[in-house]
Amino acid sequence: MSFDRTEHQSNDDRQQARELSLEPARPPAVVPGYKIQNFLGSGAFGEVWSATDLKTSRRVAIKFYTRRNRSDVQMLAREVEKLVVLEADRYVVQLLDVGWDADPPYFVMEFIEHGSLEDRLKNGYPMQVSEAIDLFKEIATGMMHLHRKGIFHCDLKPGNILLDQDGHPRVADFGQSRLSTDDTPALGTLFFMAPEQADMTAVPDASWDVYSLGCLLHSMLTGKPPYYSSELSNQIETTDDIGERLNKYRDSLLKAAPPTIHRQTAGVDRSLADLIDRCIAADPKQRFNSIESVLAALEAREVAHARRPLMLLGLFGPMLLLAIFGLFGYWAFNQAKSRADEAVTKKAQDSNTYTAKMAARTAAGRIDDYFRAVNHWAHEKSFVAKFQLAMENESLAQLRRQLADPNDNRSLNDLRAKYRNHVAIKPLLREVEKRLEDKFDEYPTAASWFVCDRMGNQIASAFPGENNTLGKNFAYRSYFTGLPRDLEYSTDPEKNEVPPAAGQGQTHTRTIISAPHLSGVFLSQQSKTWKVAFSSPILDAQGETLGIVAITAELGRMVDFIRQEANDKRYAVLVDGRPYDLPSSKNINLENKNFEGAILDHPIYHEIEKESGQKGIPDSLAKIRVDLDLAGSTERAETFKPFFDPICKTDLGQKNYSLPSIVSTIPVKLAHSKFGNGTTQNNDGDDSLVSDPDKQVQTGLYVLVLQDFEDVLTDVRALERELGWLATLASIALLLVLASLGFFVNRLLKQSKTRLTRSFGAKSTVNIHDMPTLEK
Repeated sequence: MSFDRTEHQSNDDRQQARELSLEPARPPAVVPGYKIQNFLGSGAFGEVWSATDLKTSRRVAIKFYTRRNRSDVQMLAREVEKLVVLEADRYVVQLLDVGWDADPPYFVMEFIEHGSLEDRLKNGYPMQVSEAIDLFKEIATGMMHLHRKGIFHCDLKPGNILLDQDGHPRVADFGQSRLSTDDTPALGTLFFMAPEQADMTAVPDASWDVYSLGCLLHSMLTGKPPYYSSELSNQIETTDDIGERLNKYRDSLLKAAPPTIHRQTAGVDRSLADLIDRCIAADPKQRFNSIESVLAALEAREVAHARRPLMLLGLFGPMLLLAIFGLFGYWAFNQAKSRADEAVTKKAQDSNTYTAKMAARTAAGRIDDYFRAVNHWAHEKSFVAKFQLAMENESLAQLRRQLADPNDNRSLNDLRAKYRNHVAIKPLLREVEKRLEDKFDEYPTAASWFVCDRMGNQIASAFPGENNTLGKNFAYRSYFTGLPRDLEYSTDPEKNEVPPAAGQGQTHTRTIISAPHLSGVFLSQQSKTWKVAFSSPILDAQGETLGIVAITAELGRMVDFIRQEANDKRYAVLVDGRPYDLPSSKNINLENKNFEGAILDHPIYHEIEKESGQKGIPDSLAKIRVDLDLAGSTERAETFKPFFDPICKTDLGQKNYSLPSIVSTIPVKLAHSKFGNGTTQNNDGDDSLVSDPDKQVQTGLYVLVLQDFEDVLTDVRALERELGWLATLASIALLLVLASLGFFVNRLLKQSKTRLTRSFGAKSTVNIHDMPTLEK
């Protein structure tokens, strides 16, 4: 609700103000040299518009006096007179120009950017006490300047306090102002006007502005002026006679009880409430008689508040100091504990990291052995000669095309049987089967050896057991395509397994590796173990791929890690960290699960095999995945957050692998210049080795070394318990000191007020109502 309604001198004034309250569509007149822009507001005597000075581009405010009567011109003259006297006063809105002879007359003022205090109270009520006091002090200082120059404002209210760009107040609207030598009455705004001012015969006095000043502070703190009630406001507004209205307003304030709402406002202390009470006292004899008196009382309050913290500091400082020392000791204990944990953990992780590197090198060496074997095989002259001879056989080539055609309706079993019995394939089969004989024991142990033509047909293979894959098409497998996972294929035994994308007449466009490749891992259906294939292309003289040779190997025992002692709770794990997502394609096998994070080798696999006597990974464990982000897939040991082996989520793993662990994660790298489809070979088929670690190639496999977290911190925990006892003794000592200080302070509080003041510093006991005021 707005309280910005200046009391008028007649009923005609009141009616005209109501008419002016409607925002006009155009300004009352054109002012030469100014471009009028926006309507800002209206009052009892005219309108205010914003404008731009065409010479300086400065934004200004123009006040038009639209009443066009004698009293209006007199009021304009009075206001201009006061503004001239207050020229260059930073607390007053400055006058820039006057249009005496214009119709209607006007004057040009500074434009204040941030609106009025009334707008601020509407948008930001309630104001903070500190903010209200700072603003009040500036307004009071500005009013003191006015009074020292012999000017009483007589209509001080939130709407007449404008806020500049820095938030500082500027006093405006001197239409009701009077000189100190003037005995002409002036009417202010209801509920901001002193009771004695509501009299047509009253002589202006400085205490009027004092009262209005107190009303301003009351409004800033509570949102409304003192003594205000909607019932009283309605009674006054429904009275037509100006004399009766003034009498009713004055009598109501004199009979009303002193306001108390400001005393209930959060942050308003007793001295500030007393200051407001003395400003808004209905009896002028009980009121401050000058602005200087108000500022003196405000300064006395600030001095008293400044002394209070010193007394409290003297009383509670020693206790606070001791409490701080106690907290500091507790903090230092925790810091020492954290540093000890970190140091021991770092040492353990450094050791584990070294062990993981050794294990990763072991795994890399074994992988490298497989790659050397398959590369040597792919470049072995006797083998390549037999392979080319078989490929050149026309009847065998016809069979191979039929086996690779997904649209061929012949019986696949008949075609494969015919292929296996073909005489042209026998020499190549014997060559491959030699890989399982003793004279090839320089090669690493492999689960199978096989050869595929460029269409994906397995044309020769050797297995320890029964070979039932000869003649099948494996163009969908990742060791053939070089992709990170297998393509989509049919699982119907009566249908060809060739990827549909190949199709008849398109076999020559089938994706095939051009360099050694490590396939995606797969869980063997026969042995229930994780396997991987190492493949290498068979190249002609022009570097074109004629087919591939491949070795499959089990990944168990790939990482050897023997515990040094019986109570050593470290162990190594091999994890596949390669992402298995392919570009969007219809050829992706949706049933082929994503093996990223699959645990390829773990001590529990060997423990189960030892206990049960059966080789193979249980289904519940084969489904477990490791989150390498949580395991910290980096060679830098910068974080020591405990890691939980996901095996502990199963019933089989809870017994030995359910503890939080320190984990070191190291990638398995090959010392090759390139890897996968870009591995470089020389003419002899050997890999080009490099010693620079930055040029080593990631295999996508990771070695994790885990160690029981609490086992690492056993000695640290013993030290913590010892320090805990010392901290307990120190705490008891601090409590005794605090108790002694409390007893001492209690004795001091029982002494006389004079003794207490002498001990901790003097405290002001002056009542704000009894303070002397500064006279002019």
